[in-house]
Amino acid sequence: MIQLTDSQRALILLAVETGGHIENYPENLKGGARVSVMRGLLRSDLMAAEGASYALTDAGYEAVGQQRPTNAGTEAASDKPAAKPRERRENTRLDQVIALLKRPEGATIAQVMAATEWQQHSVRGFFAGTLKKKGYTVINEKTDKQDRVYRIQIEELNAGHDKE
Repeated sequence: MIQLTDSQRALILLAVETGGHIENYPENLKGGARVSVMRGLLRSDLMAAEGASYALTDAGYEAVGQQRPTNAGTEAASDKPAAKPRERRENTRLDQVIALLKRPEGATIAQVMAATEWQQHSVRGFFAGTLKKKGYTVINEKTDKQDRVYRIQIEELNAGHDKE
């Protein structure tokens, strides 16, 4: 089961009360906190964008032990289709960079820049931020006068699977 923060739970329960749609937000949830809570719910497929609003998915109802209401005579429930979870896009820049870094020869910053059309500081930030948040360990090495080569450390990932 998905672990919800107190704010996520409160927002989902508020949406349940309003027919599964976000019509307003709790008073204590403003600004960046609101954005962070919504981003977490969207990433977990507990909410889905519906036009200019957001709607609970079936998983959102389940996360708080509720079921999606049926068309029990309410027009609002019958007019709106069930929100579908987002499908993961294929061949994103994240996927491209991870593939480059998993190669035995690794990749240089210049190679990642060419593949993604990012600037050097964006590539470095991606290594230090996004990949770290996704659980990858990026190692680098420099030999002689060649460019620094970056790789995703794979031994660490396989080490936990060897103990059976």
